Amino acid sequence: MGGDFRQSKLGFVGEQRIRESVSRPYTPGSDTASAGGDSVRAANIVLAALGLQPMDGSGNHPKQRDHGANRGWNVLPFKTIQQKLDTGTKEATDKMREAVFTFGQAAVGQLGVPERITSASHVVSVDSLRVTDVVGIAAGGLCSFVVTDKGKVMGFGSNRYTELGLRREQPKSLEPQMIKFLREHKIVQVACSPSVIQTHTLALSSEGLVFAFGSCTKGALGLGPDTDNSMPSALPMTRGMPIRQVAVGARHSLLLTDTGMLYTCGDGRSGQLGHGDFENRFMPARVDRLAHERVHLIAGGDEHTVVSCESGTVYAWGEASSGQLGGGKLMRQSTPQIVPTCQLSPVSIAAGSEHTILSCREQTFVCGSNGRGQLGLGRDKSCRLTLVPIPKLNGVPITQVCAASSHSLALAETGEVYAFGDNSHGQLGFLPPHSSKFAGVDPLKLVGSAHGQECLTEPTIINALNFVHTSFVATAPTHTICMGC
Repeated sequence: MGGDFRQSKLGFVGEQRIRESVSRPYTPGSDTASAGGDSVRAANIVLAALGLQPMDGSGNHPKQRDHGANRGWNVLPFKTIQQKLDTGTKEATDKMREAVFTFGQAAVGQLGVPERITSASHVVSVDSLRVTDVVGIAAGGLCSFVVTDKGKVMGFGSNRYTELGLRREQPKSLEPQMIKFLREHKIVQVACSPSVIQTHTLALSSEGLVFAFGSCTKGALGLGPDTDNSMPSALPMTRGMPIRQVAVGARHSLLLTDTGMLYTCGDGRSGQLGHGDFENRFMPARVDRLAHERVHLIAGGDEHTVVSCESGTVYAWGEASSGQLGGGKLMRQSTPQIVPTCQLSPVSIAAGSEHTILSCREQTFVCGSNGRGQLGLGRDKSCRLTLVPIPKLNGVPITQVCAASSHSLALAETGEVYAFGDNSHGQLGFLPPHSSKFAGVDPLKLVGSAHGQECLTEPTIINALNFVHTSFVATAPTHTICMGC
């Protein structure tokens, strides 16, 4: 572990016990402390004999000294691109802080602002974060997260299933609130389930540890069966095997190691775990069919999984009833399948309920369901069983894509955000049908506008964000959060 996974007589449990036996807290000057170095050396002899990665003098995996520069959002291609684009602007100014904007449904506080503000405006600024240097954002079923430059996590919205990591007695948070259980760690990425029930969250630290919290009876927390866990808990396997990136689906989780190996756990009924069966996994297990590849991008849909490898190959597996795997078939797959005609090294990939979207900079490709216009291909609602380009985005450099439920968003290099698909909750940045905010508005002024439309069938620039250079977007079934300056 710690590097490549190798089967042995001791196996994972045996290695974990070796590491834990020498990494327990001890008091300097005590007998345990004086013997600490010897026990680490002895453990390393055993680990070396098994062909496994040794520990450092503190009993930690050496890669866990990484300060997060090569983990989480920092390693995603679209973030690297955006950082390069922003460098000139930020050096010329006095380091402008990224502002956070939200829109969509606000029923339980997932927009992070008081109700009086959401009732008066649609796209809103989370002003309580203006004094905070935000570097990352995430959106879940009915909740949202922001991560600061210090690695602190703040959450807002529903905590009904403890998906915010707050105490059980607090069912929601209407404004950003620090997740105290994570304050001792520098968090570099958060991923949360799009589900509104049995929902869970993963937080990745700069040391490669993954903390899980929330609720999922299918094993998506990676902590065992029937877990209902309010306090963020570190996944045992990540103490000896640093994780580089995390992603979640509705009821399953994906963990990508430093060595490019993929581990999955949770609901496997549609084959979305990639283990060759349709069984649930309550602890992370390696996807052996990808052992010959080095995975570098991961995404989870409701019941399917998509990954991109350093070789440029894209794989997909799981539910295929709408063609979301891009393989031309409607039969679910329990092992990774190569997505045909795609050797384009995507910079960003995303998955919604029944569709997939990926950006290759100058072209953006989609497949799956188009019932609500989420593929951005126009009024033709038929499913696409193989990847097809979005004509309206042809030649537009797209640095990031994201998707949830039946809608999609694409972030252009220019900072503009394109939205398409379901807008029934205003999650695309336009007023939804029957909005009370239409009161007193001349109907003629809405002619030709995206406001009031239930679905947008082609990529449409969110005009309310035109005054912002957006750098990052995250979305959930009924709301969206973005950051920019």
